[in-house]
Amino acid sequence: MSAARLRRAGEVFGPVVYGWYGQTEASLITEVRPHEHTLLGRMGQVTAGRPVPGVEIAVCGETGGQLPAGRSGEIRVGSPQVMTGHWRQPELNAEVLHDGWLCTGDAGYLDEEGYLYIAGRYKQMIKLAVGLQVFPPSWRPSCSPTRPWRNAWSSVCAARTTRRTSTRRSSRPPAPTRTPPRSRTS
Repeated sequence: MSAARLRRAGEVFGPVVYGWYGQTEASLITEVRPHEHTLLGRMGQVTAGRPVPGVEIAVCGETGGQLPAGRSGEIRVGSPQVMTGHWRQPELNAEVLHDGWLCTGDAGYLDEEGYLYIAGRYKQMIKLAVGLQVFPPSWRPSCSPTRPWRNAWSSVCAARTTRRTSTRRSSRPPAPTRTPPRSRTS
């Protein structure tokens, strides 16, 4: 959520909004408390919060070494909740698990106080178990129609890989761009 929307939510509802960052492979990673939503990163993004108890976060460079506070790199997570591996996928496990750390595929940095800021994705696509592929926000315009309201699309733009259909979710319904497909009769 944008900093402006969080600020507006605080004005309307008071300090009640919490935020979390997590992944299926690692469970809950960070938490943002209501008073922390005003913390902005160097690119204007809202903080993803501090690690929850039992979770360690490292930001690593291209060689795998941990970077100092303020330097951007790949976010890695270590905790008892991190998965032990993908079922029967040793190649993928070798790619995402290193010395007990899960490579999240997210890019970001930690500040001096331990707050995490997410800057983007290293992996260009998130594959979901239900056969969907989710692309990062920078790919959304290529997934949405070229209409003036295309910026209203939410952060999910997915294409079903197992069928020839696509799924798009928006914050307002898109205008019809074509007629529905005709049903087939045998």
